[in-house]
Amino acid sequence: MTLKRLALCLLAGSITACGSHGSASASPSQTLQDALKAMGGLKAARADYVRDYWQHYPPSYPFQQLPGMPVGTISVRLSGAGEVQFPDRYHYTITIVEGGEAKPTPAPTASVVVQLIWIHGAAYRTNPVQGHLEFGAAAIPLWVKSKSPGNLMPVNPFTTLDELRHASATRDLGDAILNGISVHHYAMQEDKSVLLSQETTLVSDPKFQTAIQDKINSEDREIEVWIGVDDGLLHRISERWSLKETVGLLQAEVKGQPLPDLAAEMTEIRGGFVLNFHDFNRPVNITAPSLS
Repeated sequence: MTLKRLALCLLAGSITACGSHGSASASPSQTLQDALKAMGGLKAARADYVRDYWQHYPPSYPFQQLPGMPVGTISVRLSGAGEVQFPDRYHYTITIVEGGEAKPTPAPTASVVVQLIWIHGAAYRTNPVQGHLEFGAAAIPLWVKSKSPGNLMPVNPFTTLDELRHASATRDLGDAILNGISVHHYAMQEDKSVLLSQETTLVSDPKFQTAIQDKINSEDREIEVWIGVDDGLLHRISERWSLKETVGLLQAEVKGQPLPDLAAEMTEIRGGFVLNFHDFNRPVNITAPSLS
């Protein structure tokens, strides 16, 4: 599988914020909810992230081996930088690096750069296979419209913020300095009952209910947030996770159809991301690109 094909597979998120900025007496959970409310009052922000994804398939899985990776393994690193316009759009320039954590350090690094615009549920991306149309000295990106930006490539800032509404701050890791800004640093736990309800909405077939329950129970997720002491805004969100699920459930999630002969075999997945917000309320105007 070439890197470009892998990219396509991955494609198959200044005014002072209102509300409380937290205080010495506020609980971590209350400070988080206040920060989420303050983020909802923003007009725009700059955003950047780094995301790692690693997956290992069972030996019998019909897997096309990627050069330089362990047998049956996909490992990629994605980094994105761009803008968020509240409440419903973002624009990233994303770099996809084949290999990620599994790639040997001395090996040459291959990468694909893709632009992604997401507006109110519609995704637009530059095509990593066809590349660019050349007109003289200018290169014009060739845009295509997708039903979804994919579940791997972007870190959707709106989905991420919404997920935090169902988390509780259980540990105060102490105040810190992040990029010269004083922040509260908290560790979070996500409500597994919410994850279960989301998954059962995605895969409604009753025969997968036990597999969904096992998947959610197997998941180990670490969440941390950094909230500005003075502005009460979220400056960084970090998540790390690992889980196991059956190939049947994975295929049902991605393609809607399981592989019957491998339905009960297990696949391992781990990954994580660090999402940063900064330059709050800098003027941003994100619009849909021309598809012609």
